[in-house]
Amino acid sequence: AARIRALATALLPAGRARDFNQALMELGALVCRKKPHCASCPLADLCESLRLGIPHERPVPGRKQPIVPLDVATGVLVHGNRIFIQKRPDEGVWAGFWEFPGGRVEKDEAPDATIVREYAEETAFRIAVRDKLAVIRHGYTTYRVALHCYLCELDGNMAGEPPVPPVLDAATEYRWVEFADLPRFTFPAGHRKLIDQLTTDLRFAPYR
Repeated sequence: AARIRALATALLPAGRARDFNQALMELGALVCRKKPHCASCPLADLCESLRLGIPHERPVPGRKQPIVPLDVATGVLVHGNRIFIQKRPDEGVWAGFWEFPGGRVEKDEAPDATIVREYAEETAFRIAVRDKLAVIRHGYTTYRVALHCYLCELDGNMAGEPPVPPVLDAATEYRWVEFADLPRFTFPAGHRKLIDQLTTDLRFAPYR
C-alpha cells in the first residue's frame, strides 16, 4: 500500500491534483468500462492489462460480504416542547454523534418493548410508548438496518414533574432541546432521516 501510494503521489501534477483525479474518473467511466474501449484509449501504450491481453478481466472483483439484516429501535422522548437527545462516547460506532436513545431488537422482543428497555438501561428513565412514527431503512458497511422509530413520553410519576437528570450509561452528555434546534447537532444517517420525516408528520406537530 505504501509503494502504491508513493507511485500515485509521484504521478500528480503540481497544483492540479483535482484535475488529475477528475480525469481518472472520466477515463474509468468513458473508456475502462465493463466493455473497455481500448482502441480509443489515450493511455493504451501505458496499459499493462492491454499488453497482457486481459483488459476484460479487470478489475478483479472482490469477495462480496454477506448482507446482515438488523432491526433497531429508537425513541423520540418528548416532555412539554422539549426533546431528549444524548451524545455517544468519543470512541466506537458514530463516536461523538448525538442520538435518540435506542438499540438492537433482541430475539423474540417487540421493537416497542426494546425502546422501554433501552431507555431504562441507558438513562434510568421510565417511558411510555405513544405512537410508532416510522420505519427508516438504510444501510452501512454490510448491514441493512430497519430502524423502528417511536414517539415516547415519561411514564408514571415522572410525567408530571420536570425530568430528573438521566443516569447516562451509554452517553457522555444529554440535552433537552426544541425541535428547531435539532439541525445544530450531528446525528447518524438514520436519525437524520427520521428528523426530516418529523418536519411534516402531523402527529409530531405539537412538538415542532
